[in-house]
Amino acid sequence: MARRSAESRTTLTAALAGLMLCSPAAAATFAPPQGCTPFMSVQMRGCLVAHYFTCEGDASGEQWDTLYDADGPFFSAKVDAEFQWIESWEYAPPQRSWLEEPSRDAASFSGLLATGEDSYDFSTMSDSGTRRHYKGVDRLTGETAVIDGIELEVTEFEIEEKAETGEVVARRWGNQYVHRDWRLFFSGREMFENPQGRLPTDNTPVNFIFPGEPGYLSTVPLFDCDELMSRAEPALGVGHG
Repeated sequence: MARRSAESRTTLTAALAGLMLCSPAAAATFAPPQGCTPFMSVQMRGCLVAHYFTCEGDASGEQWDTLYDADGPFFSAKVDAEFQWIESWEYAPPQRSWLEEPSRDAASFSGLLATGEDSYDFSTMSDSGTRRHYKGVDRLTGETAVIDGIELEVTEFEIEEKAETGEVVARRWGNQYVHRDWRLFFSGREMFENPQGRLPTDNTPVNFIFPGEPGYLSTVPLFDCDELMSRAEPALGVGHG
């Protein structure tokens, strides 16, 4: 796998860290890190908006996205051409996590499209020293959905997250969407479970926004924000993206 140079990685690290300091009011338009080019914004249910971009020095097919909620940016992640998770950044508190290679069973977007099912089994390490083990499966249901004029294929999935001790930290299952040509997954209706309880979520895409269209690169989520602010949900931690 190609790796970016130390200089470009340092630049990206500083830019991502800078996002953590920006309030929604101070950053109403997403600005990607230096050397990176945005290509799509997606407004989702659940009071989320995501911005997708590519960066110089990354391997062919690698893509990034940064997620915003009503309080600002909170998560960035990079995937490769097979939609294998490579690294991610959580902003509060700041933490970087990365894939430990080789994976026991690497995710394969190509395999999913060819056979209708793809399993994966891999571990991650964070700069806090925390190791996590993820194992799951994606399946095409054979159904399609048209959202904002874009045709997507519906998947069903399940994934389990374990600590180094073997203790189950969290589980997720539900439905997502894939776009074959973009080689991307999008969230749907899911269930998240950890020792504190269960939480249903719906982060289904609503609007796909491209350069030159109204709302492109806006960091203000539009859907379900009032609903989320008016109800108290249990704190269930962070699931695998």
